[in-house]
Amino acid sequence: LLKTLVGLDNQAISRHFSQFTKNHPNLSALQVRFLDLLQSFIAKHGGITKAQLFEEPFSTFHLHGIDGIFDPKSADEVFELLTPYFIDEQLNQRISGAFSNE
Repeated sequence: LLKTLVGLDNQAISRHFSQFTKNHPNLSALQVRFLDLLQSFIAKHGGITKAQLFEEPFSTFHLHGIDGIFDPKSADEVFELLTPYFIDEQLNQRISGAFSNE
């Protein structure tokens, strides 16, 4: 909950993502931009839900979000990469609702 309220350190997130990009040297420019947005989003919001990977701002890259950017195997690897950053959908809705009432 705390990380959702205060966000996360951008450098720590970047270090976490760097191994993925090293293991995938042939990422397209679109895939790299998608991953960059993911990192920024996580740093700002403290996490991400699985559903958000298919919504704005991620669907601006492709109508189907992550599934339109990565092949199924690579998308699964991105999901695995994001495991430490996934937050509960219901918790996210409660937090968003609490701040929207201010």
